[in-house]
Amino acid sequence: MVADNARIDRPDAAEWRRVARLAFIYWVAIYVWSNVSNVIAGAGYFPNEIPGDGLVALTGVLVGLGGYAIIRRVRGLHPLLRWLVRGGAVLAGAAIYIGVGYGLYLLGWLAMPRAPWTLQQWAWQIWFWAVPHAMWLALAEILEQGRAGRERDARLSTALVAARDAEIRALHYQVNPHFLYNALNSISALVLEGRPREADRMILQLSGYYRANLQADPLKQVRLADELAQQGLYLEIERTRFADRLRIVVDMPEELADALVPGLILQPLVENAAKHGVNDPGEETVITVTARANGGDLVLSVSDNGPGSQASGGTGIGLQNVRGRLAAIYQEAASVETRTDGAGFTSTIRLPLARVGQASAA
Repeated sequence: MVADNARIDRPDAAEWRRVARLAFIYWVAIYVWSNVSNVIAGAGYFPNEIPGDGLVALTGVLVGLGGYAIIRRVRGLHPLLRWLVRGGAVLAGAAIYIGVGYGLYLLGWLAMPRAPWTLQQWAWQIWFWAVPHAMWLALAEILEQGRAGRERDARLSTALVAARDAEIRALHYQVNPHFLYNALNSISALVLEGRPREADRMILQLSGYYRANLQADPLKQVRLADELAQQGLYLEIERTRFADRLRIVVDMPEELADALVPGLILQPLVENAAKHGVNDPGEETVITVTARANGGDLVLSVSDNGPGSQASGGTGIGLQNVRGRLAAIYQEAASVETRTDGAGFTSTIRLPLARVGQASAA
């Protein structure tokens, strides 16, 4: 984590190039402004000094980059210290700029004697060049604030994605202890009744179900046909438990076989139907799973003809799990509805219809 933060805090090459380009434009503009000011003041313009002026402008670019680096470096200091460092950077930048300019002035003096600068000229030069350096540092501060803001947004976006993925995984891996408890009890009962073949088959079904469940990636979508096949593993276990009392009906048009859905999204709904919807002995329970296309949506329903004991508002853990996963993946584009007719219960999922090879709405 420390290494990652250090990498983020260092501006990359593209950032330096961007600042360097801006510094070049800024100091060329300052060079033009200073020469225009000299002409207006009557000092004249000397084309033979263009190479020297170019060197001074290049110095401004390098000093500007140094100022930007200082702004970045003092970001975490106390505000008073930051202001002191900025003030020192303004004076240092002006001093370097004036020093290079005066050095070129002396070289010209050796070739053509000129009067050295007076104290008043020195004061004027310091004031004349401190202002552009102060303006550049203000611009560098704006650049740094913008860069820091972009990095904060990037970190926040990464954190939100990680949180959403963690939430989806947590919801996905919630295990219904009642199902496992009942399955193990059924296996024990089969053993005690001297029915080892049925017990062995149920153990294989249970291990196959959990293996497929744990191998599934909750962040990936699966074909609807594969999702229904996975639910078939669960329902086979329940069918073994309830024998002739449970019948499963799956109604899926062939053209929806490659529709994409979150893996195991139907599991809590099917579990609810098997847990609450099974009728008393002697009465057949029918669990029906249907899939339909409705405009641009995929509508999935799980219903039973049981006693309707689930009609408590649809706020059980299983339904909350489904709602949470759909909200994390699709936001407001998906929904879960429940209804009961007094004898039976239906849970319906509506989500954007996407097929294999198409972009999901997630």
